[in-house]
Amino acid sequence: KLLVPFHYFGIDDDTVDYREIPWRNGRFDPSELSNKLTTIERARHALKTWLEHHQRRTLAFCVSTRHADFMAEQFRRAGVRAVAVYGGSTVGRADALDQLRQGDVDVVFSVDLFNEGVDLPLIDTVMMLRPTESKILFLQQLGRGLRRAAGKEHLVVLDFIGNHASFLHKPQALFGLGGSYRELAAFAREAAAGTLTLPEGCTVNYDLALLDFLRDLDADNSCAEYEALKATFGRRPSLLEFYRGGASVQRMRQQHGGWFQLVKEQNDLSSDELNAFDVGQTLLNDIESMPLASSEPIVFLKAFDELDGWRTPPTIDALAARSWQVLARRPRLRGDLPGGFDIGDDENNSRWRTYWREHEVTSWTTRNRTKRAHFKLEADAIVFTGAMPLLTKSAFSTLANELIDYRFASYEARRATDETSATNIVARSEAVAVPVYVDVDDAIANRPPLKLHDVVAAASHRATDVFLLDLSAREIRSVLLMERTNRVDMLKNGDVCLDERQGVLRVDDSSGARRFLRDGGKTITTADVAVVARQLEDLGPLALRVGERFMREDIAPLFGEVFNTGNWNSGHISLPRHQTVLLVTLSKQGKQEDHRYHDRWSDDRRRFHWQSQRTTTPINKKGREIVRQEEQGTSIHLFVREQKVEAGKGAAFVYAGRARYREHTGSNPMNVTFDLLD
Repeated sequence: KLLVPFHYFGIDDDTVDYREIPWRNGRFDPSELSNKLTTIERARHALKTWLEHHQRRTLAFCVSTRHADFMAEQFRRAGVRAVAVYGGSTVGRADALDQLRQGDVDVVFSVDLFNEGVDLPLIDTVMMLRPTESKILFLQQLGRGLRRAAGKEHLVVLDFIGNHASFLHKPQALFGLGGSYRELAAFAREAAAGTLTLPEGCTVNYDLALLDFLRDLDADNSCAEYEALKATFGRRPSLLEFYRGGASVQRMRQQHGGWFQLVKEQNDLSSDELNAFDVGQTLLNDIESMPLASSEPIVFLKAFDELDGWRTPPTIDALAARSWQVLARRPRLRGDLPGGFDIGDDENNSRWRTYWREHEVTSWTTRNRTKRAHFKLEADAIVFTGAMPLLTKSAFSTLANELIDYRFASYEARRATDETSATNIVARSEAVAVPVYVDVDDAIANRPPLKLHDVVAAASHRATDVFLLDLSAREIRSVLLMERTNRVDMLKNGDVCLDERQGVLRVDDSSGARRFLRDGGKTITTADVAVVARQLEDLGPLALRVGERFMREDIAPLFGEVFNTGNWNSGHISLPRHQTVLLVTLSKQGKQEDHRYHDRWSDDRRRFHWQSQRTTTPINKKGREIVRQEEQGTSIHLFVREQKVEAGKGAAFVYAGRARYREHTGSNPMNVTFDLLD
């Protein structure tokens, strides 16, 4: 065995109220967090816990240099031999490890230097004194002490857990739990009863206060679900996010009457939104809860909103044409079309206009659709009957759109029950579920993974031979499809392989003689290499994040870039290392005619039809990036959103995966067809 068992202690971090620390962009404010953690009371709590459980050599993770220095000083005052180690510290990393090894130091308080890439088999106690905003970082820190060493029987893990939803990813990561509150609560009940299934020699102990907190998560409390999502996002969630987060919308309605009533109770509506809700509450409640036998009622509302119908009544013909466009953008709804219509027909088809007038327009302008007629016909225009000022109508549009997006998503999910899931771009019969590893040692040892992931490229290989290695948080910054093999002769220049002792290596044949490189450039000779797996395909850094939502400013860091509005406010971003990012908004409402590009999915969502900016030609730089993708080795990443604004703010983009150029027509602009690879 390469790893030792762990004895995990989940410590109630009750000396810090994490709810008082600002949460922005998925993380705590660094300065405020450091202030809260650098107190005498918390240092005493950490010291008391350490004295109860520690072994011989401890590595403690801190949030800042100030925090590390403070903790080392407090431990030294208590007679514990401790040092702080960080970039520029008095004691260097190598010296600190030597002192630990020789028994001259008991605890090393570190900032970032030991998160990954350092082999530390001598460590037998890990103390987590800071929040970790990602599962990967948490597992990397835990993994620093799991390597086996002479005389080391197990690793003690002292994990300080606070009163904030961001700490929930720790049990999710360590025990392979899903994201639902119910699953976490069930885990807490098993932990309290001592019935957890653990690897041989491992133990888990949580403070009772933490178990009580986890067990209470599945109580029928929509407010708790709301507050947890708000803490995660750093803003109030939309109803769609609430729904996709696994919360019960039905229970929320029973408890609060409706979504915006809950948001109002949380004081998260602006003054204009409050006015819009108070005036238009009846229609908003109908949009949220009316029964849907088909998608046509929400298609009507979406088209009406895109035409700014709340302020300027559209004609029946204009509304019918826009409704057709809404349907065309959502091919999964084509089954709702009546017989005789095809999505390829012209949007101005006279039969379609007649049908839409007789069905949806009539239903919404009478009491056939809801108990109250919210619209009326004046001449050939459809008029919203709500009486509200212009600014209030703008806010009302934002609220209505939020509900419409949720109704589309929940309706499509219901339709997909007996069909291939809309989030799967490929049929399951073409994919194989393979293990996913973040910890390299686990991959080398072929241990049971924390999760599985469907991979199409794996279908031609035996499922037992392939796995995914997630190196997206390391220097390589990618997810690799790997095959278990010891054949060095199969490796090509630039390939990544796994060595049973050295870990991740990259093949370098550039000098004429084969050599292997570790992260940081250290050279390993062929004679010292014992390969256990080789790279089949580089899937890119985001292969496991298809379907996730990202704000525009959060996309740049995914590629190791710094966000700036000059580059990232366009829809076609060229990055170093042959990376191209396409940011696409499907609904072009509000754009001038010259900037309304025609972007849409194919019927099966495995192809995307994209129209470039009008300045792009097949022979200029951005055009060549697309047309010569294979020749230049460019990776094209597609991010798509339905509309520009959501809940009054810039809408998030959904990552659709890597795109492969198929064909194009035209110039100024180019009309390009992509195949989706993920």
